[in-house]
Amino acid sequence: MNSAFRFLAATATIKQRLLNSVKLVTKNGKANLKTEYLFLICIITIALIIRLYELERVPSALFIDEIWATYQPYLIQKGIIALPLYSAIVYFLQGTYFSYSFFGSSILFSRLSAALYGTLLVVIVYFLAKEMFSPKIGLVSAALTAITPWAVIFSRYQIPSMSGVFWFTLAIYLIYKGSRTISSKRILLCGLGSFTLGLSLFSVVTSRIFVLVFLFGFIFLCVHKVRKLTRNNILEWLTYSALFVLASAPIISDIFFPSNVSGQSLAYSTFAHAKNIPELIDLIVTRFALHLSPDFLVLSGGFSYASQAGFQQNIAAAGLFKYSTGTVGMLNYYGLLVYPAILYLFYKVVKKKSGNADKLMLWWAFSSTLATTSAYYDNPNAARAIFGLPALIIIISIFICGAVSVFISFKKKIMRFASILGIILIILLPTTYFLQDYYSNYYSRSAASFDFGYADVANFLTETNNWNRPIFLYTPPSRNWNLAFYSPEQPVNPDKFTVVSSMSDLLAVTEFKNAFIQIQKPLNFVNGTIEYATRIDQSYGGAASSYIQLVFDEKNMLALSIYSQNSTYNRSGYLLSQKANDQVFYEQRALGNAVNHGEWYTVKLVITSKSVLFYFDNDLVTTFSRPTYDTYSYLKFGGESGEVSFADLKIVNGETNEITNVLNDGISQRQIVSGTWEIDENILQGDSSIILIADTSLNLQLLQENMVPFNVLKTIYYPTGDIAFRIILIQK
Repeated sequence: MNSAFRFLAATATIKQRLLNSVKLVTKNGKANLKTEYLFLICIITIALIIRLYELERVPSALFIDEIWATYQPYLIQKGIIALPLYSAIVYFLQGTYFSYSFFGSSILFSRLSAALYGTLLVVIVYFLAKEMFSPKIGLVSAALTAITPWAVIFSRYQIPSMSGVFWFTLAIYLIYKGSRTISSKRILLCGLGSFTLGLSLFSVVTSRIFVLVFLFGFIFLCVHKVRKLTRNNILEWLTYSALFVLASAPIISDIFFPSNVSGQSLAYSTFAHAKNIPELIDLIVTRFALHLSPDFLVLSGGFSYASQAGFQQNIAAAGLFKYSTGTVGMLNYYGLLVYPAILYLFYKVVKKKSGNADKLMLWWAFSSTLATTSAYYDNPNAARAIFGLPALIIIISIFICGAVSVFISFKKKIMRFASILGIILIILLPTTYFLQDYYSNYYSRSAASFDFGYADVANFLTETNNWNRPIFLYTPPSRNWNLAFYSPEQPVNPDKFTVVSSMSDLLAVTEFKNAFIQIQKPLNFVNGTIEYATRIDQSYGGAASSYIQLVFDEKNMLALSIYSQNSTYNRSGYLLSQKANDQVFYEQRALGNAVNHGEWYTVKLVITSKSVLFYFDNDLVTTFSRPTYDTYSYLKFGGESGEVSFADLKIVNGETNEITNVLNDGISQRQIVSGTWEIDENILQGDSSIILIADTSLNLQLLQENMVPFNVLKTIYYPTGDIAFRIILIQK
């Protein structure tokens, strides 16, 4: 705590000197580089200290994305898993590719590269703002980058956003400086910038949209002034284009031959969810406003818009805690200056008093915000919008330096002193509040969002020699990676640990039965109509859906899932998909009406060679274009994370016009099915007990009511005192 306040005291001193930086200019009009760089070194030092101070403790644990970034490269090197080249390059550029190989499950070294990238961003923002505007604006921009919550938080959290925004800002600096150089250095600088720009695409998916939109304006404003098209000009442009394509080749390949990640991103976009142009415009405008709103930038980081459940149009509070403290906005309270600053630059543009640099900053801020509107889910999202951070900081710095120039012109010294002191306090006081809250309280407030407790679970399993038992996790999917990451035995395939996600699964595990219960019917179906009624009787979060599948084999099938109102995956929505040669094509949207427990709903699929028409309660929901035309050999339907009933299932074969009433053909009219995971009983042979790691959703009374013998070996608590995990020994 005392250290944090010492940092702030140093920051105040630097701020005072920055505001006096008008004296950096000598009578000859040349910058006093020695003094200027002394200020810069002080700012960089403060930035580095803020980013490294208690980096292992705040945030309180490694989130699953951070573990993937560190552990997946290690498993690639050991031959345990295989990932596309695109993913390997992302991890390499993040600086995490060799972290686990050298340092194991260290939180410090898992996050160190993010802290270094965050410090380097301070440096490159300084040089860019200086090149475009002035040394004063460069120093103020660097100082704000050092202390702004958006930059600080993402420098202490290992995801591709920080490395991506650094490479992009570096690219713009190189290209901008090169475009203003009339010498042989131009080709070198613009060439390096083009290559670096390609590297910036290895970040969040929205960066691809942003870079393309931004380049359009950048070329128009800064690189288009070629009065005469010559052979040299053409060769230069071809060279820059080739270097950009070379750096981004895996990205370009992924666009033309989409991976599951790209396909998923497209399905989650506003373009996929909008039914018409007016609706698309409405979705874009709404998201644009969210990412420029005072609540997001100034007050709370978006918590006023947070949803109660995950994966909705608005991001849940649990997700926001990874990006924001919840007490200040992404730009802190002084971020309010961004609005008059933007109006000031617009005024200069309208009055034709601005240069290309002013226009470029406005275009940068606009295009980055526009790119974030492409995502349908989890808004507002600081990780997607972070590419606009340098522009917003430089815009604020332009306004501050302009204000200081006005204040210095006041005749009365008291007015000059009061005005400059006011600007210092406007920045210093919110910074003091943010850093004190971040180091002292954010640790506890965000613990649940950062998967707190897995290291403690691993340590306990080591101390009690329980790693060799079958281990099951009652927790959200993919958290088996956390245990593998912290396991003392390496390398470990995460699939060694089984995840169960419903009460039905849990009982099936404890009773050592197959946890995947479904109805299956052989048939020979090419096209036609499938109708049925379904009811979700009870669900337990997670996927929480009623589904039906037409299957040829494991790599080729057509499926529809209807999600309940309490699904944390897609509340009252649907997922219509077709797997063709193991590649998935799908459409996922909200149904528009609540899918309540205990209510019957009618579903109809009209399947042709080219499309699937999906009707819900007699209303046409969508027409899904089919990638291939298959003959399906059997039908199966069941429930995920809950208990689901089916009735009146009727199949009309389009080839033979044969009508089959499946539920009247050896199956009762009301059939409850449940389950999500198929558990191989062979893994239990020879074991007298299993370890179950359960979060607070576990109902211990359920185990007692079903007379399952168990002992709670250890309870792990969040810093707030709430239960994070129970480690349970279940007897066979």
